[in-house]
Amino acid sequence: MFKRFFKKHLLILVLSFLSASYCLQLYGQNKQETDSPYSLFDEVIGHTNSGIFNGIEYFEKFQVKNDKHKFFKHKFFIWGSVIYNNQPYFKTALKYDVYDDELLIKNSEKLEAVITQLDKNNVTEFELNGHLFKNITFSIKQDEYISGYFEILFENEVITLFKKHRKKISRITDKEIYYEFKDQFQYYIRRQNTYFKLKKVGFLTTIFPEYKIQLKDSFKRHENLRKTDSDKYLKSVIIDLNNLILNNN
Repeated sequence: MFKRFFKKHLLILVLSFLSASYCLQLYGQNKQETDSPYSLFDEVIGHTNSGIFNGIEYFEKFQVKNDKHKFFKHKFFIWGSVIYNNQPYFKTALKYDVYDDELLIKNSEKLEAVITQLDKNNVTEFELNGHLFKNITFSIKQDEYISGYFEILFENEVITLFKKHRKKISRITDKEIYYEFKDQFQYYIRRQNTYFKLKKVGFLTTIFPEYKIQLKDSFKRHENLRKTDSDKYLKSVIIDLNNLILNNN
């Protein structure tokens, strides 16, 4: 109780003290995400005292000898942001373990800080390298739920395209035992409050039969992206579809 009281009133005091210089610095500039009151507060008291490191200490279980690791994009920590316990944290050292579907954090304020595995129940969303992930639970079949971190490729009230990243593990025996991980993924579609597994792009004509002709035209229009960038290809088709839906409403 006292800790929450202290944190709340310290935030008010700090923001009052910094408000004049803060406004002058921002005058004539675009407001950035890291200029929020939360970010200012974190810079003053430090992440160490903010409560985000209340998780499980993480230990690596697999020895990897090359770049075929189990993490999203990079095997090292990079700056990102996360909403944890309904509070946003910016400029945070994060790493997403795709194989175990866990978000890891490291305290950059301590030289020998342990790696912490954040409690997934308290993570709403996070961002890494411009990729937005949300913690989602949904059902495709009755009483069969899917949950975890999903990358959001397109989202509004009408339709959402999201991607589940996965890693396939292989055990390699070559003088010593080590492991390699291979990228895998699955796309999903949300149409209003109904979810679908998108096994292939053509399945969109089944989900949206009223736009079957227009969707086939969209497939052809973006065909050059299909083999080179599947994310961009699907997103382009979904944007076309979204515009059709909005124009008909």
